[in-house]
Amino acid sequence: MDKNKLLKYLPYAAAVVIFTVLACVYCAPVFQGKELYAGDNIRFKEAVHESAKFHEETGDYTWWTGSMFAGMPNYQVGGGYYKSNNLMKPILKLLHPSHNTRLPMVLMLYFCCFFILFRSTGVEKWLSIVGALAAGFSSYYFIIEPAGHHTKAWSIALMSVVIAGFIYIFKHKRYGLGASLTMIFTAAGFSPHPQMAYYEFMLIGILFLAELFIHIREKRYKDLVLGTAVFALSVGIGFGTGCSNIFTNSEYVKETMRGGHSDLNSDENAKASKGLSLEYATAWSYGIDESLTFLIPGYMGNASGYDVGTDSELYRRLTAKGVSKSDARNFCQYAPTYWGEQPFTSGPVYAGAAVCFLFILGLLLVKGPYKW
Repeated sequence: MDKNKLLKYLPYAAAVVIFTVLACVYCAPVFQGKELYAGDNIRFKEAVHESAKFHEETGDYTWWTGSMFAGMPNYQVGGGYYKSNNLMKPILKLLHPSHNTRLPMVLMLYFCCFFILFRSTGVEKWLSIVGALAAGFSSYYFIIEPAGHHTKAWSIALMSVVIAGFIYIFKHKRYGLGASLTMIFTAAGFSPHPQMAYYEFMLIGILFLAELFIHIREKRYKDLVLGTAVFALSVGIGFGTGCSNIFTNSEYVKETMRGGHSDLNSDENAKASKGLSLEYATAWSYGIDESLTFLIPGYMGNASGYDVGTDSELYRRLTAKGVSKSDARNFCQYAPTYWGEQPFTSGPVYAGAAVCFLFILGLLLVKGPYKW
């Protein structure tokens, strides 16, 4: 092979090696047989146990479970069986890691997907590796794993490639590559966690306004129409592969408190508005000033239950007040160190002081509507 071609593809090979090594080193306990406790994973197993046992005993699938609330369709908790996903199974299996390899594979997904996103924006190959690591190591992506929100992790990572597909279509006019990325990663990334996909499409909507401005200013109307058609068709095809999950979810939500139809819901505001009240819907939203944790991780404290250790001032004060050492140690193991607006949290969302500095610098140096 030509030496120049080897040099051209070297950064991509290096990226895969670097991402793999870092993911495996960071998640080394997984390969030692250890398992990360994730609350929602345990609750999921409880919820789906009845349906799993039915399938084990009969070989058939059930679409209803009595183990949740007063009974509900169990496709909401992983039950049932959709034959329509068979054609997508090889891709979904690759992009949705199994339980045993989930942590290192999710970390790899973050790195690889963010690398593709950086490359789509024209960032140099080696710098894209650095950017992917900086983005992938943001604390939020690790906080959601112990909570068991792995579907959220998949959607955040996979849908970022849909953004890359959008950029390839509109900025670079690489319609084949952009359409392929958009179709595959919408198919793989939308269904696991539609809420995260919804947020990423909001971002794409803002980017589309920027492209609309650029194309109209440059009188590139043909490119605008073609790009919009290619992207919309690609999203439609990708969305269609998982529409059975999405439409059944949409149908069911109308009969729940989130759709304002539940007689068990005591929230009168929700009933009146045919949905959740603003307070309920935003209970887990970051406080405005809490966003400073992107720069200063301890700005609102730490986790709601954080191990401050027996060397802490808290432990010394407790034992000095007559609390037994064992009780003081147990309390310090889950000390309440968070004072933000959320009900509770596993830790602050820290993006990195260096990343925040580069963001501010970018606001000053980057030109064009994408910045705004």
